[in-house]
Amino acid sequence: MKINTDVQFAIMAEELKTLKKKDHQYKSETSSSKKYYYFDSEDEKPEWNSMRASDHYQLDPYHHSKKERKAKETRVDLPHLHGTNDIDTFLDWEMKVEQLFECFNVSEERKVPLATLSFQGHALHWWTALVRDKFLHHEPAIAY
Repeated sequence: MKINTDVQFAIMAEELKTLKKKDHQYKSETSSSKKYYYFDSEDEKPEWNSMRASDHYQLDPYHHSKKERKAKETRVDLPHLHGTNDIDTFLDWEMKVEQLFECFNVSEERKVPLATLSFQGHALHWWTALVRDKFLHHEPAIAY
């Protein structure tokens, strides 16, 4: 026996209304802080209907946390400093590093650690010895 498609559509529409009502009842029983509204047609929607995402979609769990999330800093690739006796090479390196720090808004407390990561060869040995001596003599750490 072949059922007319209009009849099938009407049956499915009734089932959908029933499911929406059950879902609405369940959500109103389990969550008193968030209200859900369901409308079968555009004509049933009231004037106050908004398009805010928080009214229609569940927000991610991080959105509700009260903790302040740290802003993620951009990765900065600095040129290497080998520590040769060439003053022009050092001055070029220093200007480029300051330019990159300014461009990427690197915080003051991260400038020295980031800059020293680019040290290689003699520069790395010099820096390691300097930090070790300051630590052994209980002197304050080096700041930018």
